[in-house]
Amino acid sequence: MAAEALALGLRVTHLADAADGQGLLLFEGPGVRFHAMGSMVSVQSAIGREIARDKALTKAVLARAGLPVAPGVVIRGADDLARLRDLEPPWVLKPLDGTHGDDVVVGVGTVEAVAAAWAQGGRPLMCEAVLRGREHRVVCVGQRLVAAALRRPAFVVGDGERSVAELVDARNREPHRTRGHHGDRTRIELDDEVHGELARQRLALDSIPAAGHDVVLRRRANLSLGGEAYDVTDEVCPENRALFARAAQRQETRLSLRRAGLLS
Repeated sequence: MAAEALALGLRVTHLADAADGQGLLLFEGPGVRFHAMGSMVSVQSAIGREIARDKALTKAVLARAGLPVAPGVVIRGADDLARLRDLEPPWVLKPLDGTHGDDVVVGVGTVEAVAAAWAQGGRPLMCEAVLRGREHRVVCVGQRLVAAALRRPAFVVGDGERSVAELVDARNREPHRTRGHHGDRTRIELDDEVHGELARQRLALDSIPAAGHDVVLRRRANLSLGGEAYDVTDEVCPENRALFARAAQRQETRLSLRRAGLLS
């Protein structure tokens, strides 16, 4: 963001760092003055931010704007579990106010597992049908799509010689990967989720994948978890461009639709 602002002739001043390490920036130019931190900017409305922080509210706004949304159920208490009878598994569980993919579980298949996750977390969950496809993140400005990124979960590519652990270590030595979500990409941590995903593929850290074989390490594509993003703005089809333009034209969606994920 700062690089683009400088290219446009704006003055960019780093004011301070927040507790999570994100820098607070001030952008100034002829008739322009605003603050930004991460992907948030000071010109956003307070109610728009509150909508975006609540997945149930966001789905309601998107549905009213004509966007297709995944079928799902909000789990606020034990009584809501019965509503899962009408939702075919597998499911994905997300905290209503979660960010960066924290506490998201993909592939849940039983009501008992949903109940256990709700009881353990102690906060409302969004339980949605798993949609198969590729994940994208799009950005709309001025009621039109201006950027789209294809997002992939953390992965390594086999060379027929090195183990999964060695391939991950090589990935983590890339200069643009850092600990924490503060660089272009994040280091891949070998946690329980990675071990579980490898086991699902009948692999382990000491397995040696065949040359050219992609080994997916997670189901969540968040960049903060070692995922990667690729610019595909020019590849977005006219139908999807029109879909997001229609959404942005709705006043309540303009308040909250700073960015959104979609599957294709």
